[in-house]
Amino acid sequence: MYEKLTQLRLLVTMLLLVAAMVMPKMAWAEITPTKPSSGDGSSATPSQISTAGELYWFAALVNGTLTDGTKNTSANAVLVNDITVNTGVLTADGKLASDVSGFTEWTPIGNKYINSHYKGTFDGQGHTVSGLYFNNSNTACVGLFGFIDSGGKISNVGVVDSYFNGYYYVGGVCGYNKSGTISNCYHIGVVKG
Repeated sequence: MYEKLTQLRLLVTMLLLVAAMVMPKMAWAEITPTKPSSGDGSSATPSQISTAGELYWFAALVNGTLTDGTKNTSANAVLVNDITVNTGVLTADGKLASDVSGFTEWTPIGNKYINSHYKGTFDGQGHTVSGLYFNNSNTACVGLFGFIDSGGKISNVGVVDSYFNGYYYVGGVCGYNKSGTISNCYHIGVVKG
């Protein structure tokens, strides 16, 4: 009897461990970073971002978090479509949705503290990025872009229906602009820091 009880406990423990590994994948929506099919990130042929997956790939390229370790803080990009990451991040009265369990979290492009200072050119071409969600009050340099350094240029992009909660250097379009240029951009959403 004791052996059967021990085996049952072992089985339950294993099932709980498997459930714990599977649940985060089920609880958070995932976006697969996908390299844009057009453009190489140079100033002559910037990466043409048309999907949320391509935007996440671009952020990973700048931050150096692609699986192959490639990092390019001077990569250039243009938006060719409006991009929606999550829908319904904010309620009609401008508050964070009560259920955020299905939201995909955003990692800002560039960060002062991981030496990924963005120095490229990003032209939104009048498009919007909507539904960005970032909620970590221990993190600095938060926004669509976390940190722009000398030579960095952000233009013509709107960030809407988005929620950014960080420690300090928090903004909608950019958290920290050291000496770059931001022009013709706007944010409609919540910023907390």
